[in-house]
Amino acid sequence: MLGRFVEWIPRVKFFITRRPEPRIRTRFRLPLLINLINVFVLHDVQPTLINDNIRLFIEHELSELARQHGLDRWLSNEYINLLCHRVARLFVYAVATVKFLDSMTQLPKQRLEVIASLPEWTGHKGKTCFTLNMTLDSLYTSILNTAFGKADPEIYSRIRSTISAVVLLVNPLPPSVIAKLIGLESEEAILFLTLAHSLLVIHEDFSQPVKPFHKSFPDFVTDPSHCTDARFYISPGNLHFKLATDCLRVMNKGLDRNLLSLSDYALNLEVGDLKMRIDN
Repeated sequence: MLGRFVEWIPRVKFFITRRPEPRIRTRFRLPLLINLINVFVLHDVQPTLINDNIRLFIEHELSELARQHGLDRWLSNEYINLLCHRVARLFVYAVATVKFLDSMTQLPKQRLEVIASLPEWTGHKGKTCFTLNMTLDSLYTSILNTAFGKADPEIYSRIRSTISAVVLLVNPLPPSVIAKLIGLESEEAILFLTLAHSLLVIHEDFSQPVKPFHKSFPDFVTDPSHCTDARFYISPGNLHFKLATDCLRVMNKGLDRNLLSLSDYALNLEVGDLKMRIDN
């Protein structure tokens, strides 16, 4: 569509951000577009510029965190340097770190010690090209361990079911609907999701859908070579099967034949209050 109509609207520029997936990259190399686009590769930006922006982001977010928690001079310049070093030019790491530090159950400094204790990372990493023992693997593992590491072993299957509903469902659902789908109490599903809040986008209004805050988390948690802890690993095949049977269970329980109470062989146009029946 852009290729067909872009020359008709010469005063408008489209700014499109995307992951470097082959099917998307090939579309932007079509003859209709190739001479009309400029490609800007994020990881080719000058490293000092990225580092300066990340440092500015971290300092701002942590000052807001200190204000919210009533903390005074809790973060030394040494720790800020450590965080900037750990981020390794990845904004997703910076955002996840800030969300992780913003805990309702622990002081930010306690969680900062968890970050400081993560194993060092060396080597180059693209935006989503995983390598073994990478920084994001360590961060996500630490976040999950902090959130659920001391849980009763019997509830890990419920934790996996809850997070898999966020990671695997094509259409995101709010917490209460996730709970109904996978057979949990609404309060329990909300508890699991809020404990993992640094990995997810959770609105204050629980009627809004929950989503992973970055694609790298589903990539991590569904890959056994990166998520090596069986408590948290989501097996897509097994859990897609479970979600499918959960959907069938909900439909089998809630659906009835002829929900709209229509007469046999009635045409839609013959039902005067059809819209009201559908809404009800």
